[in-house]
Amino acid sequence: MDEITKIENLLIQIGAINKSYEKIAKLTGENFNIFEVLGLTTNEVRTHSAFIAELLNPKGSHDQNEVFLKLFCEQFKIIDFDVETALVEIEKHTGFINEEYTEGGNIDIIASDANNNAIIIENKIYAPDQKNQLLRYFNYGKKNCKSFKMFYLTLFNDETNLGKNGLEENDYTSISYSHEILTWLEACREKSTNHPILRETITQYINLIKILTNQTTNTIMKEEILAKIKNNSEYIKAYFELTRSDIRDGVNNHLVGELKKQMEELAVELKIDFADDSLLSKNGLGYFTFKIRNSTKGFYLGFGSCAAYHNFFFLVDCNDEYRENSKKEVCERIGNRGKDFDEIWIQMFDNDIRYWHNSYKPWHMIQNGEMKDYVRTKLKHIISSLDGFDL
Repeated sequence: MDEITKIENLLIQIGAINKSYEKIAKLTGENFNIFEVLGLTTNEVRTHSAFIAELLNPKGSHDQNEVFLKLFCEQFKIIDFDVETALVEIEKHTGFINEEYTEGGNIDIIASDANNNAIIIENKIYAPDQKNQLLRYFNYGKKNCKSFKMFYLTLFNDETNLGKNGLEENDYTSISYSHEILTWLEACREKSTNHPILRETITQYINLIKILTNQTTNTIMKEEILAKIKNNSEYIKAYFELTRSDIRDGVNNHLVGELKKQMEELAVELKIDFADDSLLSKNGLGYFTFKIRNSTKGFYLGFGSCAAYHNFFFLVDCNDEYRENSKKEVCERIGNRGKDFDEIWIQMFDNDIRYWHNSYKPWHMIQNGEMKDYVRTKLKHIISSLDGFDL
């Protein structure tokens, strides 16, 4: 059997496995998520902090008393905390931020017991770290609590942009949605077996976390594909031929070029100018920008990548001298993706096509033209929302 035939056979086998699991997802309703439907996927306060705090709260509407908080304490080995007397709060105001940025601010989640012990959680989905944020909350704990344990929660245990400001490693614990919180939620769901509505609500939130942390590919499917490759000597070489960097880059560059062509056509259709200097990187996408004609403030539309999280979003931005005055109104008109951003970033891509670095779906949409239709719909909405705004 020649190498081309081996590669074709491997691709056929993988394609068949993928189709079978797509059918399973349809039958089980795995693709439906109420948080996505309601547009609450990335809201730190209204969705994530609120949901986690509600589970942690012994007086929460789940009516399971301290069960979930106890699971949390057990998982993170918090022994000096009275779960039965815990008070759980979100966005707790600790005072105005002082000039030195060593005190003040709002703690995302805090649980306090009757003995003045505390659990402090700083929750980060996409918002950047504020100046000395962990230091301020650490100082609050030292000043106001008998003892406390502080957690820094991110999607992927990412401390890339975290300013520790003199904090030691044992002053806080870095945890992730992708691992630790998912493990805790699974334990909470197990304890909810006899409460179907609660159990399914937790299941929906677990599925949301898997979407946000790019874990939607079924583990069993991955194992089945892996078994196909590692247990067949003919497929080993075919696999390495497929994953060679020159082949991968060749496919990637072809599709990026096709997308650029589609965006140029879209710009003509929407009467906006596609920027020739749009950034295209060798291993993925950068930014595609569309100049708004006759803009006196340098406004442009576009979509691009958030390198830290490997996902894509739509944006509206302008020259620096106009940005601060214009940002609030633009965000109110269209809906921004979070608070405290330097740029006017709005409207993440739909979750199932938002991760471009290791997902086939957006690239398949480029190939069949669906991506052009998707971007057209989003850009037309943005343009319509800005109608009458001084650009």
